Amino acid sequence: MPLTVTLGLDKQTKMVTVCVGTIELSTLVTAKSAYLSAFKYFVIANSIAAVFAAKFLILSLASKGKKVAGIAAALDIIIVALLYSAIRAAARSWYAWVSGERSPALDESVQCV
Repeated sequence: MPLTVTLGLDKQTKMVTVCVGTIELSTLVTAKSAYLSAFKYFVIANSIAAVFAAKFLILSLASKGKKVAGIAAALDIIIVALLYSAIRAAARSWYAWVSGERSPALDESVQCV
């Protein structure tokens, strides 16, 4: 759950400088992990899993029946598949970002001529 909250609220701010002719324009740009659909999916899937786990924990403690255990086991398989696909989507997006080509000009200061 802490990872879900962190990904949901995470943001990064960077100063970006652009040259238009001989004029240098600088602005702060904010990027949030929520802008990427794979991370949105990851946060939503983890939230669903947390709510499911809490509900079935309370239900299983309250009922003490074997029918609840069977239903919980079947739904656990579905939740595991949901979490697995969310983790794969987030990891694939992260890998694409890490292995992508970066322009050296983005890491250096801009000099207008």
